[in-house]
Amino acid sequence: MKLQNLLPLLFLSIVACKPDSEKELASLKEEKSKIEAQLAEITSKIKALEKSSGKKTVVQRTAFVEVATLSPQSFKHYIEIQGKATTDNNLTISPRMGGHIANIYVKKGSMVKKGKLLASMDVAALLKGKEELKTALDFANNVYEKQKMLWEQKVGTEIQFLQAKNNKESLEKKIATLNEQIAFGQVTAPVAGMVEEVYSREGENAAPGMPMFRLVGKGEFRISADVSEAYAAHIKQGNEAEVFFPDISKNIQTSVKVVGDEINPLNRTFNIELALPKSSSFIKANMIAYVKIKDYEAKDRLQVPVSVVQKSVDGNFVFIEVNGKATKRTVKTGRDFNGQIEILDGLKTGDKLIVTGYLDLIEGQPLAQSKL
Repeated sequence: MKLQNLLPLLFLSIVACKPDSEKELASLKEEKSKIEAQLAEITSKIKALEKSSGKKTVVQRTAFVEVATLSPQSFKHYIEIQGKATTDNNLTISPRMGGHIANIYVKKGSMVKKGKLLASMDVAALLKGKEELKTALDFANNVYEKQKMLWEQKVGTEIQFLQAKNNKESLEKKIATLNEQIAFGQVTAPVAGMVEEVYSREGENAAPGMPMFRLVGKGEFRISADVSEAYAAHIKQGNEAEVFFPDISKNIQTSVKVVGDEINPLNRTFNIELALPKSSSFIKANMIAYVKIKDYEAKDRLQVPVSVVQKSVDGNFVFIEVNGKATKRTVKTGRDFNGQIEILDGLKTGDKLIVTGYLDLIEGQPLAQSKL
């Protein structure tokens, strides 16, 4: 606090302590007048010195700062997006023929092998038709064998032999077709895995395209994500990436496997896929994943915390320590990521960057420092 401000306060405090003493009050007023006269004389001398030197006298205080010695490192920039785990073996299973559901052999959570019978449709009418065709085929075979024997003995006409042969073969084809239709009534597992959902019940009707089961197989998982078209020039097949699953706290190093060629007109994004190792058994379908894709890397590049870079009309600048004093350096910056920004020009290896206490510094200010 300035001396001019202290004098009235001192005077008033003393007066307040002894308000009834007029003699002492007069003495204090006289002392105050003397001090004010001395202050006016000192102020006049200071102004005269400032006028003769052409500038004000400035006393610079020592600033307490922390510095870090700069050294080149590899600088990496990543694009951060959100994706989800997906697999080709997350399947919805429907019957291949419509009809009445006769039996369901699995329940939710059942583990099944490929080809396992999950359900069967009522094919009683088809089985009955098959038996009738088999009876007709037996008779046709007998007729064919007899006509063949007569034909070989040059008895009968050729047309009789060919008719018997055609009848037999026609019935064989009808039975084969009927067997396929009966097989359509069996709903089987296309892959090995777990039955996640059972949508139907015995006794209900089902039709092709109507979901009966959802089966998640044990195949390979991958990450699918939609990326803004602004990054279309930066993301390429083979780019290094890191996938983090927050729900299970797992990190996986991987790479971009597929980059889509189409921009979705609704949200202006394109799809990418990232490969996951076959051993990723802890992953579940549709699990959320945070993805970091490396789109830029510069080796042997100086980098500094983003927070120490200040702005002025002349551009970006930082403060470094030179011979115990603050020195301002204009810098050219590049990309930034994770709180760090690359320095393209303005600093060199070995410079002592001021990383704390830099906001109120002025050029040439004395420093008291500690190294990080």
